[in-house]
Order: sequence, then structure tokens, then C-alpha cells
Amino acid sequence: MSRNTKVFSFLVIVMMMLLVITIGFTGCGGTSNSDTGTTTPAPAPDTGTSSDSSGSVVATDKTEIVVGYVAPLTGPLANFTKSLSWVESKCLPIINKDGGIYIKGYDKKLPLRIVYGDSESDPNKAMEVAENLILNEHVDILVATGTPDTIIPVTSVAQRRGVPALMSDSPVEQWWQDAPYDWVAGNLFSFAKVVPNYVDLWDKVDTNKKVGYILDNETDGMLVSGLANDILPGRGYEIVDPGRFPMGTNDYTSLISQLKNADANIVLANMITPDFAVLWKQMQQNAYIPKVLQVGKALHFYEDIVGLGNADGLATEYHWDGTFPYKSSLLDMTCADIANMWETDNPGVYPPSPIGYDTAVFEVLNDALSRCDTLDPAEIIKQIKATNYDGVLGKLSYDDKGSFIAPCVAAQWVATTDGPWQYEIRVNGSADRPEIPTVPAIPLPNATVK
Repeated sequence: MSRNTKVFSFLVIVMMMLLVITIGFTGCGGTSNSDTGTTTPAPAPDTGTSSDSSGSVVATDKTEIVVGYVAPLTGPLANFTKSLSWVESKCLPIINKDGGIYIKGYDKKLPLRIVYGDSESDPNKAMEVAENLILNEHVDILVATGTPDTIIPVTSVAQRRGVPALMSDSPVEQWWQDAPYDWVAGNLFSFAKVVPNYVDLWDKVDTNKKVGYILDNETDGMLVSGLANDILPGRGYEIVDPGRFPMGTNDYTSLISQLKNADANIVLANMITPDFAVLWKQMQQNAYIPKVLQVGKALHFYEDIVGLGNADGLATEYHWDGTFPYKSSLLDMTCADIANMWETDNPGVYPPSPIGYDTAVFEVLNDALSRCDTLDPAEIIKQIKATNYDGVLGKLSYDDKGSFIAPCVAAQWVATTDGPWQYEIRVNGSADRPEIPTVPAIPLPNATVK
């Protein structure tokens, strides 16, 4: 064998040995999340920190705190976000005044930046948007708002990716099914409190105590029917239930006939606004106006009421109002002050109830982040769940499931002679919120039933 051949053979052997060693190290790198079943915070290309030889955290080039905000900005649930940009315009400048929030681990203030993602009122889109905010925008925190269609999928993404998250303005019951969550807290309301408030309102009106259901087969409709079935008989009410119907139904005459023939003085409905507009028109066409028409979801917003025409006395739940006796810890304004500020900026439009939830999100973020030593995901969610303050929704702290149950009152829309339609609170949920003022309930004008 020639000298050149021997040298070539030696080099080949060396390269093969190096390849084997490299493969061996790669294969011993640890187990994946799918093997261990654990959840690890999603990696980001720029963490903003590094460690010195002692292991202490030192600041690098972290320049901001990024919040990914998933909300139904378009689609049938878009009214739930009508006040979002307005609230941000009032709250964010206060948080970012003088440079933002001081984070000890960086020894500097960092401004808060909001990046919105439109769920388009679709659960699949909500999940897609949340993933994009984590992987492409590298958000430090996720926020989601506006019914289970948004908060449930975003909660799932936050859990899977290990990203701290705050849910807002949605019923808690479905969210509770997998609680407590390692990475998620929620400012939510409970239908288990809402339905008794409905009944308390009905008790204030002279009726025959027959309750007709017009409840769709969506999550909220199914939940309300189950709770009402458990509560109403014990409160002395008789149920007339023609069954569930799909969202988007355009002919309710059969349901209306059944309730009218049963002489139901009260109708309990839960549906989106376009569906209720059809129902309400057909009820009037069929000369069926009950003494109480209690409608969840569809009647939250002034724009909805204006479009209905005759809405005097229509009842629903409400989550925040200028009459609430609370004060925002961030804005340093009472609820009445905030409502007046809205009406100044939006003449003739009654303040929408999500103002309370939207403001509370910024309050919680400011309060929790101000207590964070670092922006490590585990530190952020720890401080969110440790929140305990008085703000725009009253006393806010989280239970062992990571939930804060916000106020939810029973109210009626009433016509005014010198301004817009307005809410009047009939029931405050006195066991939890006796401080919220109420006025007597009224029957629907021109009720045709006995």
C-alpha cells in the first residue's frame, strides 16, 4: 500500500470516529416534552437576559413587555370589543408614563406594548392567532376576551406553550372544567350567579310564573338551560321548554306559538344579537309580548338596542356600569367618572359593559408586572395569581382555580326623554355585591299576556 493510500485511510477512520461521537452526544440530550408530559415555556430568540459566572441575571437588550391580545374584533361577537381600543387609549399611556414598568432584574423600566390578534369570533381562528402571537411576536403574556369561543382555545394554547395568560369577560363554568391551570388566570362571571339574579328580577314583576325558553344550542344556551332547570322549580316557576335551536335560525314562529299557547308570562332567551332581532320582530308580529323578556348575550350594547326599535323594558345581565361604587386603581377615577369620560368621547352612546373588564385587564397587568423581579414566565403568572387590590370591578383576587368572579347584575333597558337608552339595575346579586344600587323592576310595556 502506498504512503498516500495509508494517509487517506487514516483520515477516513478519524472522520468516522468523530461522526459516531457527535451522534452519541446528540442522542443523550434529554427527553422531549411529549415523552415527559411536562409543559415548558415557549422559547424566544431574545430573552433579554443572560447569566454571569455566578448565575445572577444581568440585563441585556430587553426593551419592552409585549402583550398578545386575542379578541373577536370582527364577526358576530365583535361588539364585545367595541370599547377595547378606547380603554387602551386611557390606560396604556398611564402605564408607560416615565418609561413603563420597572423590572428589578433589568434595573430599568420597560414599556408595555399591545399586539392584537383577531379571533374573528371563531374558536379555531382564536387558537391560530394565539399560536402566531407566541411564535412570531414572541409575546411575554397572552390576554383573551369575549365569550368561551375565544378564551377556551387561547387557554389551551397558553397551557401547551407555557405562556402566562389572563382571560376576561366570559362565563367561568366551561373554563373551570380543566382548572386550575398552571399558566392561566381569569376575570370571569358565573352563570350560577346570573340565573338566580334573573329570577330575583322576575320576582319583582307580577306574573303567572310560567317561563318559556328560547335558548340556542351553543355553549351559553345549553349552560343556561341546565342551570335554569335546576333552579326554577325550587323558586316556584313552571318551565315551558320547546327545545334548543341552532344559531342563525330565521323562523321562530313555531317556538313563539308554543310559548304563547302555554301562556308563558316570562321568556328566557340566550342568543346573538342578529338572531334576537329576528325573534323580537316575529314576537311582535305574532302579538306575543311577555311581561318579562330576559335575554342573555344579545342585549349588552347600546348599538344593539337602537337597532331593535322598541326595546323599553327588555332585560339582560350587565357586567359593569357607571353606577358601580368602585374606583379604578390605574386611572384613579370612579366608575361614574369613567362612564362620563366615555360619554364625552362618544356622545349619545351608553357606556358598554366591557369597559369594566377591559380596564381591569390593564389594572391587573400593571399591578402584577410591577411586582415581578424578572419577566420569566413562571414569575409573571405567579404574580398575576397573587393579585389582590381594589379596582374598577371592586375587590379583585384569584381563588384556588385561578378565577376572579366579577360582578354581574340583572338590568333592564329603559327609554329616556333627554338622551340615549340606558340601563337600570334591578338586582345586584345582594349576597356578593350589596353595595351596588338598584331600582324597582318594570314589566314590558304593552304586554299582551294576562
